[in-house]
Amino acid sequence: MKKNMLLAVVASLLIGSVAQAQRPVVILGPGLNAGRTIYIQNFNRTLTNDTTYILTGLYSIDSTRTITIQKGTIIKGDTAACLIVKRGAQIFANGTKDQPIIFTSNKPAGSRSGGDWGGVVILGAAPANQNNPVIEGGILPGSYGGPSGAGSGNPNDNSGIFRYVRIEYPGYRFQLNNEVNGLTMGGVGR
Repeated sequence: MKKNMLLAVVASLLIGSVAQAQRPVVILGPGLNAGRTIYIQNFNRTLTNDTTYILTGLYSIDSTRTITIQKGTIIKGDTAACLIVKRGAQIFANGTKDQPIIFTSNKPAGSRSGGDWGGVVILGAAPANQNNPVIEGGILPGSYGGPSGAGSGNPNDNSGIFRYVRIEYPGYRFQLNNEVNGLTMGGVGR
């Protein structure tokens, strides 16, 4: 019985590896090794779980636009890459316990480590405790919180859904004491 279970597990892993290897690959952003080059997504987009995505540059979802990420989708971050959901934009990343959404390093398995890529930054329009707040990581001043200063804004602002998402090997230092750390949220509402 144990031998059959072991064979079933090995077969499942091999089939999963082959299926993942056969997925098409789509580059998101300005291209591999683009560093901190900015790319603005000014349309609504859906990332599907039958494709592997490589996130490059500072991939920014423009205000009033959405990005939807299907459960089980894999997104690999290139050096310094960040997914930025700007104030007014929304992300719908609704993974499940059995099919989480995975953000990971674009480096080969076995050579990945913390700091391989930036991370995910979600910026909302909820009240902030300062005027023109600056999110860490080199993102522009006044990029989150209520539009007219400290205490203003919409406490019920909705930046979307971010559930059952795994973020692996992130962390990019823009300057000393100014970095992106995996998941960064600023002015996200209730």
